[in-house]
Formats: sequence, structure tokens, C-alpha cells
Amino acid sequence: MYNTRELRLNDEDDPMGWMTRMRTVLWSALIVVLVAGVLVAGAQEGDQAAAEPAFEVAVRADLELLAEEAYGAGIRPETWTGNTNLEAGNYLADLFYDNEQLADRIFGLGVRPDDWFGASSPTPSLIVRNIRHDLELIATEYYGSRTARPTEWFGAPAIVRCDRALQNIVLILDRDYNIQPATVEAVLDYCTVVKAEVEDRIFGELLQDTIATTFTPELIGSLRGDLERLADERLGLDTRPDGWIGNRVDGSPTFISDVFIDLDTLADNRAGLDIRPENWIGVISASPLVSYRSIRLDIETLADLTMGEGVRPHGWQGDESGRAV
Repeated sequence: MYNTRELRLNDEDDPMGWMTRMRTVLWSALIVVLVAGVLVAGAQEGDQAAAEPAFEVAVRADLELLAEEAYGAGIRPETWTGNTNLEAGNYLADLFYDNEQLADRIFGLGVRPDDWFGASSPTPSLIVRNIRHDLELIATEYYGSRTARPTEWFGAPAIVRCDRALQNIVLILDRDYNIQPATVEAVLDYCTVVKAEVEDRIFGELLQDTIATTFTPELIGSLRGDLERLADERLGLDTRPDGWIGNRVDGSPTFISDVFIDLDTLADNRAGLDIRPENWIGVISASPLVSYRSIRLDIETLADLTMGEGVRPHGWQGDESGRAV
């Protein structure tokens, strides 16, 4: 058991560190409760027809499209099933088997990335979801990008790229509470932003009073301070790119958005126009808490990129509490 009062007292000098730990505790609890709901719902579905036929067809179509490129036109392994009969009792098993064969072709025999799902689930709809997730990993490896796909590619919602726990939580929030993520799918690190959004909505409701006492204007102000320190270090004292806003007015209604714009400007200047690291968030929301975490992560990422891992200018205020948990 976790005593939130004890955690609070032990972290009086590090309120955001306390918040991060509490988020970790609540996130773990949320996974246990909501994923249990997924398993119960799955057990009630009962048969293969529970999976959405259109989703199944799209997975098979994209699998065959990629196989056509990977093996060659009209060429498949002798063991390839190519099963397109949705009524067949072995349809999902064959879909999984062919996807695994294609993975062997792209990654190497028996080689899989760390975030590979496999199809282990008693629930047909979750089996198809897992296969789609893994097929997208194969496609990303083959095409060299998470977004590059043929024009004929059906694809799936961006949530299928995320880990099982996050997918299950989003599923339950949608089905049982009519809560859908507001994050746009085009964001660079969609899964991290959605997780932060879910955390903020759930965490904010559970610990609203605590957040009010720990999430202070000073934390938002630290974003501007560290961004200016980084700009001084990389560009020269008070030297700024064209378009720099530099808003330092406490309480300004555009303070967060101005910091976000200036961070993007500095990233363009140092990394290249619209060139960003893989873990770049690059988005803010209406929630100051989510926006703080997103901007803080990106500032730390840009500092690592331009100064070296863990190297920071003198007077740096940020720390690991800004990183996604």
C-alpha cells in the first residue's frame, strides 16, 4: 500500500518528483482495474465473429500487399495460407501464421522487435488487434518509417501502435465511460501524448486538490527559463532566431503557447527545419499540466541533442520529473 501523505511529506522539496511517483502508482492501478475489464468483456464475446469483419479484411489486405513487395509479385512461401475466408474456423490462426512468416522475411528467422505482441489472447477482436499492431511494426521496418505506406494501405487508428496496456485502457474508457482521446493522430509521438492525456484526465480527477498545491506557476515559468538558457548556450547571449517571441510575462494567457512556439523555432534552428528526434512530442493541449510535461520533455530532448546527453547550462531548473513515465 502507498500512503500518499507520507509520499507528500517526503517530497516537500521535490513536488513534481512526488507527482511523477504518484502517477506511476495510479497508472499501475489503472492498468490492473481496466485491463481486468477488457478480459471480462473478452470472455463474454465468446466466438470469432466478435472480431470486426472489416478490420480483419483490412489486416489481410495489407498483409498481402506487403508480402507482394517483400517476396515479389505473385510469390509466396509454400507454407503461406493466404486464407481470406472469414467464415473459416482457422481464419485468425492462418492470419497470425502468415504474419509471422512475413516477420521472418523482414526481421530474420525468429527475430522480433522488443515491442512485438504476438497473438496470445482468448479474445478474437484482441487477436486481430495484436496482429495489426505487429503488421505495422513489419511495415515500419520494411518502409523505414512509421508513417510511410503505399497508397493502397488500409492501415488502422494510431492507437494500434501503442502498447497493450494503453490500448486496453483507451478501449475501456471509450466503451464504458464514453471518453475518447483528443490527441490528433498526426502527432509525432502519439502513444506518449495519449498516455499523458489519459493520465491527466484520470489523475486530475483523483488528486485535483493535490495538483493545485504542487503544480505551480513557477513550474510553468521554469520552461521559459530553461529554454532561454539553452538558446543563450547554443546561439550566444541574447541572440535569437527570427520570429522569437520571448514572452516572460507571468499569467499571460499565451505564455505556454509562446514557449511552445519558441521551442519549435529553436529546434528548427539547431536540428533543421521540421527535423525532430523520434521521441519528440511536439504538441500541447488545453491542460497546463499536459502541456508542461510535453514541453519539458522536448526541452530536455533538445538539450540532449544539442549539448550532449545529460549536459545542461548553468542554472538549469529542469529534471527527470518532466519526462514521460
